[in-house]
Amino acid sequence: MNYIVFSNSPTLASIVEQTVIDTFFVDIEILGKHERQGHTSSLISGHNIHDVKLLRPYFKRTALAVRINPLHSGTPDEISQIIRLKADGVMLPMFKQIDEVEILQDNAGDSLFIDLLVETPEALATLDQLPYENVRFIHFGINDLSLAYGFNHLYSTLYHPDFVEACAFLRQKGIPFGIGGVGHVNAKPYSPLLVLSSYLYLGASRTILSRSFLNSCAVHDTFNQEIFNQNLSELSSLVESLMSSSPEDLIENYNLLGDKLGNIS
Repeated sequence: MNYIVFSNSPTLASIVEQTVIDTFFVDIEILGKHERQGHTSSLISGHNIHDVKLLRPYFKRTALAVRINPLHSGTPDEISQIIRLKADGVMLPMFKQIDEVEILQDNAGDSLFIDLLVETPEALATLDQLPYENVRFIHFGINDLSLAYGFNHLYSTLYHPDFVEACAFLRQKGIPFGIGGVGHVNAKPYSPLLVLSSYLYLGASRTILSRSFLNSCAVHDTFNQEIFNQNLSELSSLVESLMSSSPEDLIENYNLLGDKLGNIS
């Protein structure tokens, strides 16, 4: 399992570089986010594109990337700045059409890898037609998908037929993808054991270390390296255990999470 984090903290950056974290994302997405998520508990970051310059010296092994705004008139300038600031990659959120991906690819060229954040039903429907040049990962944003589907909980997305079919398509084609995020191993109210089992059952190989996970690693608002390493080690051990378990165990946990969400009778 690959892990990614969203932050602009130099302290966290220095910790992450010494771990197995796959990618450290600066999150400059703001356009339309208040309208979509302002009524939820989701975090809307205050990151700035210039945080890339501040963070770049911390990373040699871990990739440094940027989640940009949805495609708009300022996208070419955003991409130019990201390339100039020497980020490694870019994540495109909230796309709906194939040509949005093609425009991003044209602007990024060979300078950046691309992660596509699939968080609209329309994007789900394009997966079998997308151009995958320079696309490193597909990542399913189950928070916005749950809002689009009218679900009360983001994990309900994991049981939508279109979502299950999309995961099966990517799995069959060997296209790596991630799903949502995960908290500390003792996170409530939904056990990470059930959540990670569901991600693995669907074929995901990446997830986000959630805000609750990062908060569990802070002491007096400062990230603590020892706690972070311990929490990450516990999470990795859980994943290793689940990956060595039987498919039947994963299915059972997937169904159990569904039962808790009221999606499976």
